[in-house]
Amino acid sequence: MIQSLSRRLLPVALLLLPVVPVQAACLTPAEAMSCQVSKSRELEVCAGSEMFTYSFGAGDRRDLEISVPFADAEVTPWPGIGSAIWSSILFRSGEHSYEVFVSAEREAGAELTGGVIVSRNDTQIARLECLPGTVEASPEVFPEVMEARGFCWNGNAGLWQMAGSC
Repeated sequence: MIQSLSRRLLPVALLLLPVVPVQAACLTPAEAMSCQVSKSRELEVCAGSEMFTYSFGAGDRRDLEISVPFADAEVTPWPGIGSAIWSSILFRSGEHSYEVFVSAEREAGAELTGGVIVSRNDTQIARLECLPGTVEASPEVFPEVMEARGFCWNGNAGLWQMAGSC
């Protein structure tokens, strides 16, 4: 039981641990999305030349960093219905996943919202919302990056493909 409890709490504990120095993910202005989730912690998704990188932590020091090549990225585009425009990207690390999302209601002057949903074996264990006014992104940022890197969304197959094969 103690071992099971510690496995369930590990991702949440990572968010509370002292910051361990890790190289910052966004070293250039190629940042796709960022926001503050607390006074001292931020989440960031960067789009490099070959991959997306998710990082979480304080300033230039990161508690967690995960990268995925564009060809393997699990980006979910807005389906074109509903009261909000949104997109998300899923990063996996072992049995844990981190789904970063950004959204805005479809009305003039709507504020961007965003955050990350942390899951273990597809069961949500934490949800961190961005602090109001701190989201820097477009609600369709992740699909926009995929398209800029030469991919297109094949809605019939429900996946990203190299442009020209959709």
